[in-house]
Amino acid sequence: REDFVLSYLCFLVIMIILSLVSVVFSLIAPIMVQIWSKSVEGITIYRILLLSIIMAVFMIINILFIVIKEHYSRKLNRENFFDYLKDILTLKYDYIISEGIMKILDKTIMSVNNIYLFITGDNIKLITNSLVMLIVSSWILYINKYIFLACLIVIPINILGFAKINKVLLEKSRNMESQVTTGWQKVLSVISNTEYIKQKSNPDIIKNYLSDTVDTIYNSMSDVNMYSVSTSTLISSINSIFQTVILTYGVYNFAFVGHDYFSLMILMILIPTFFSTLSSLVGSKLNKRNFTIAKEFKENLKKMSEVYSGNNLEEIKNISFNISELKLPTHSINVNIVGEFSKGDIIRIKGDSGRGKSTFLKSIIGFRENDGIFINGKEINSYNLLALRNRIEYMGQDAYVFQGSLEDNLFFGIENYKDKIDRLKQDPLLKTIFSSKDLDSNIFNLGADLSGGEKQKIALARAINSDVDILLLDEITSSIDKESSVEIYNRIKEISKDKIIFIISHDDIVDNICNKEILI
Repeated sequence: REDFVLSYLCFLVIMIILSLVSVVFSLIAPIMVQIWSKSVEGITIYRILLLSIIMAVFMIINILFIVIKEHYSRKLNRENFFDYLKDILTLKYDYIISEGIMKILDKTIMSVNNIYLFITGDNIKLITNSLVMLIVSSWILYINKYIFLACLIVIPINILGFAKINKVLLEKSRNMESQVTTGWQKVLSVISNTEYIKQKSNPDIIKNYLSDTVDTIYNSMSDVNMYSVSTSTLISSINSIFQTVILTYGVYNFAFVGHDYFSLMILMILIPTFFSTLSSLVGSKLNKRNFTIAKEFKENLKKMSEVYSGNNLEEIKNISFNISELKLPTHSINVNIVGEFSKGDIIRIKGDSGRGKSTFLKSIIGFRENDGIFINGKEINSYNLLALRNRIEYMGQDAYVFQGSLEDNLFFGIENYKDKIDRLKQDPLLKTIFSSKDLDSNIFNLGADLSGGEKQKIALARAINSDVDILLLDEITSSIDKESSVEIYNRIKEISKDKIIFIISHDDIVDNICNKEILI
């Protein structure tokens, strides 16, 4: 983070200098035109050329501003996204389930964008406009103290007014963000199953179901926008009134009374600059609310993170249980799970639905905290979670397959796997897959171009090659054909010698490979 702070300070200084130079050049042209128009020579070819050069420099500075800003933004957005992603990956399991990963990811994308907008935009404007305001106000004071006092009155009206607006908007924005992300998550959950949605010939079915949700999304967005625009317009109107009155007084005082046309000319440039800078300054302060929300979201992610402390774990030789209660997020289940298991054991977990079989497996890998689990004779809580999960692989009913090459999917998270490729190609488990694909073949999103059995075979092959000590298999064959199930379980039997394997399955064919049983 020290490198980030240093690079941002350098970026900030460069952008402030460019901004100030840009402001100076934007003021030079109208001042020069006003001066030349009153001179004896008037507007000459030479002066037009000089003015063109000034405008060209002004354009180059603005382009340079954009290039530097966007070049820096690439690195900023990338680092911020992966920083957020790191926090997401360390979130507690049940928090991810309750919030929904899409909702968390959506908030992350919004937060990264809001940080980018503030750090590379509004924060620079705050500093630059403050300096410009100071210079312009000092110049106005030099010209006329009464006009300066009138301008001074406008500043607290804007600051206090927008402070009130910002406070209300911050709360409204929080509510909007929650409603929008929750709403879109529901919309996505409804339309994500392509096969089911496509068979609904009447789109009104989906429309009617999602109507209230979509209304809530856009009503919340409209509420924020309406409040923001209407209150901002009110203060802008007050500014316009003050600006008109000040300019009218200036014309009267300098043109008709004092006949000081040069001061009037400068004032006609300074007053609009003062009010536009004030509006930009306060607007940047107002936009800081989104940056504040992004920081709050980041802090909340850290609060909901798992704790990674404890002993290292090089190998799991055995695991034992003495569990009398399984704790779920909303309730607990009384159980009596007792036993000790070592490598070579394949254990079937049996029990009625709702008895906590999946929670039991998820406790072994540390997704949920439960007492009475011992690894190599020590309580599971004494081990570092990352070290624990390096030795355990969990597979669920929905196999983890993602958009990418077949090679990416087979070796995701596995280091130095090149020497395993030839052996994997000969694995009978993947015979049907390699008959139509090679390692470079692209896999569609969520494995849409694969059968359920093929997805589970890829996931199991990946688990086998990760060299873990414990495999947790939770209904991995519940939605695939019997032939694929037999292939998968036969392969599990073959690799069980140096692993402890726990299986939850309603398919009785697992009894052919299991040598032990736990009844919950």
